[in-house]
Amino acid sequence: MPSKSLVINCGASHVAAAVFTSANGKLTLEELDTRDLRYDVAKEEAWLPALAEGLRDLSRSSVRFRGKATFILPGYQLLIKPIKVPHVEAAKQAQIIAFEAQNNIPFPLTEAVWGSQVIADDGIETEVLLAAQKAESANRFCGLMSTIGFEPVSLQPSSLLDYNAYKLVHGGDLEDTLIVNIGARSTNLTFVSPAGLFIRNVNLGGNTFTQMVADATGKAFTVAEDLKVSFYSGATSFEADDPAVAPLQARALDFMKRLSQQVTQSIIAYRRASNRAAPARILLTGRGSLLAGLPEFLSDAQKVSVDYFNPSTSLEVGARVDKGTLDSLYYQISEVVGDAARLVKPESMGVNLLPPVIRARQTFQRQKPFLVLAAACLALAPTPMLYRYYSQVSILKNEAKDWTTRADSLNSLAKARQKLADEATDTSNQIAQYQDLYDSRFNWIIFFSQLQDALVGIKDVWLDSLQVVREVTKPPVVADATTATPTKPGQATAAPVAATTTYKLNLKGSMLLRVDDPSISLKPETQKATINRLDTLTEKFLKIQPFVKSVEPATINFRADVSIVDFSFTVNINPATPL
Repeated sequence: MPSKSLVINCGASHVAAAVFTSANGKLTLEELDTRDLRYDVAKEEAWLPALAEGLRDLSRSSVRFRGKATFILPGYQLLIKPIKVPHVEAAKQAQIIAFEAQNNIPFPLTEAVWGSQVIADDGIETEVLLAAQKAESANRFCGLMSTIGFEPVSLQPSSLLDYNAYKLVHGGDLEDTLIVNIGARSTNLTFVSPAGLFIRNVNLGGNTFTQMVADATGKAFTVAEDLKVSFYSGATSFEADDPAVAPLQARALDFMKRLSQQVTQSIIAYRRASNRAAPARILLTGRGSLLAGLPEFLSDAQKVSVDYFNPSTSLEVGARVDKGTLDSLYYQISEVVGDAARLVKPESMGVNLLPPVIRARQTFQRQKPFLVLAAACLALAPTPMLYRYYSQVSILKNEAKDWTTRADSLNSLAKARQKLADEATDTSNQIAQYQDLYDSRFNWIIFFSQLQDALVGIKDVWLDSLQVVREVTKPPVVADATTATPTKPGQATAAPVAATTTYKLNLKGSMLLRVDDPSISLKPETQKATINRLDTLTEKFLKIQPFVKSVEPATINFRADVSIVDFSFTVNINPATPL
């Protein structure tokens, strides 16, 4: 963590800016200032422009209120939800929390900036606080802050920061305590115990009281706000019989009753959820807690001690901070002190809702000086080698000439070798042309012997012609095997594909029909008998092994004037035993 931090608390009704430094484990408040926000609270969209105007005024008041800053966002601007998940190892916990976030955040996670903080773990269940806002709102907020002169480095929800401030003040003394932070729009209740913390936010704040005064007096909200502040701050004196006094006192009592009811309900919810003891004390903070008589009322209603939480007791005060100013604003600085506690307590809780795009940009900006330095070092790295390089240039040139001469000699030898290789290839092709004849030099004798047996078995059959048909199928043209390269690393070079040869025998012959009358050869029963004899001949041809692969159907020609039938066969020869 840096030793200096600018923290800006963006409340619903005011904005506070504080500069902190840390040294030797001590946190020092260097500068502090606040501005009230004036806008129509009924219009949600009016808050951001009013906040921007307050920040512009603060930045004009001091040069320290510019640059990198952590912004604390009010709870009503965010989705804050406590959940419970099973106790699992850290590696799986993030996945479970992400799953629960998807089910509990009412808009797609792709449109949200969200984060989580483990607030308690009893070994069985883990209590987690989810915080989220729409990415569009976060980007708009950061863009507006940039135009004012700020660079947001973190967007923190205010809900966890009272706990950080309490730990900074009280250290390890975590007595069961309820911190009640009464803001303008809502009240944040933080239950602190040795086992962890429990947070509940209720929609009851200073604006609620103002609206009650406005309803009772029939005045506009802004007029009622001024009347309330004047009366309870003592800035304006009111006579006892002033007609405004009675409604103000009555509404104050109503507000304290409603607040006490919310505190009671929250304590019940806290005890049911955690099985822990009720708080032994209540600490008040926030501008709404300055209502006269509130500590006494809550103490009597809750039967516990009630006091104000003053986080300034843990701070060193710089020369630029007036002690009187700090005493008058201590009830407004619990959140900024809680965030600044990271300077001395890095384990402090928090959820950064800064959009990922802005985080990545800031990370790059932080790395830019190192990248520039690395680039400069890389550019200068060759410098020590330059002198040696130039001193070796003449030597290398002479060696290059020598190698050129040797290369010319090797190129001549390579050409001679290639010529011999081409001649060897031609010779090999010529040998291959006669290889089939050589391989089949005895096959014809065996084939004719079996062919003769087939014809004798049928009787009255003779062959008129026998024609050998050889068909050579050439392979696709590929690169020469001596120059081909493997298609993949470690793969051997593919050998060239050899040409394939198919063999066929076209047989033509005749068959004698033993009939006295040649016209009988045209009768169906005679033709059928002839076809049967030829089918038998086909079967005998198929038995000429291992030479015959298949026999195509015979073509038959019956003559009308003689008792002779002409036929032709096409015999496909087995390429493994060519003729």
